[in-house]
Amino acid sequence: MVKRHDIERYSGDDLEAKRRRGESRTDWAKVDAMTENELEASIAADPDDMHEEPDWSRAVKGLPPHQEHINIRIDCDRSLRLHVKEP
Repeated sequence: MVKRHDIERYSGDDLEAKRRRGESRTDWAKVDAMTENELEASIAADPDDMHEEPDWSRAVKGLPPHQEHINIRIDCDRSLRLHVKEP
């Protein structure tokens, strides 16, 4: 995976310092003025919010099964066919 250079990482302390300096892009006055019902409606309208509970009916308690280590030998002529793209 190629590392993206447009992503910035901040710790919680960094974010708090940015808020204190006024660098937050959130309109906190607008948020504070919203009623609880308006806030819930805003959250419900968010397309990125998952409104459904996860389906736990197929959940399994415990660790996944141990993976087995295998070795495989492939003849040279067969491995070449795997790398050649057919037209």
